[in-house]
Amino acid sequence: MDTMKFFVNAKTLSNALSIVGRAISGKPTQPILGTVKLTTLENDAVLTGFNLSMAITHRIDIDNVDDNSSICIPYALLMAIAAKLAGDLTLELEESMLLIKSETGQYKINTLSADEYPLLPSVTGEVINLSGDTLRTAINTVSSSASDDDTKQVLTGINL
Repeated sequence: MDTMKFFVNAKTLSNALSIVGRAISGKPTQPILGTVKLTTLENDAVLTGFNLSMAITHRIDIDNVDDNSSICIPYALLMAIAAKLAGDLTLELEESMLLIKSETGQYKINTLSADEYPLLPSVTGEVINLSGDTLRTAINTVSSSASDDDTKQVLTGINL
């Protein structure tokens, strides 16, 4: 398993987890889908949530990366811990355990190998830049036509 050690602000981590958590199912069909994938790259960490239908990645600034590596951490547990902490945190991988150190204590979380995490689908096509207001207006205009009945899931979406 990879080695990893870095420093991050608790609020930064908690905010990033809130963002990627929107793509993590509360009751995943596979245990690996209930995790957040954490990849360290120089002075950045990339957090990924994926539920086989939607993926969200979010990049945060971190300090003192020992090694570029990836691990998968149970999302609900990591989010519960990060939400209660303040100040700077040290995250360090010891074998398959993630050690989180803060001013008020330390926590150990079992991790899964990032090799088990499903590959994200590649996105092809033309890139379109829209302002948030334009996208919001477009979605609000057609969202009343989308069904809220899950029996025919194809009718619950909006085609962009």
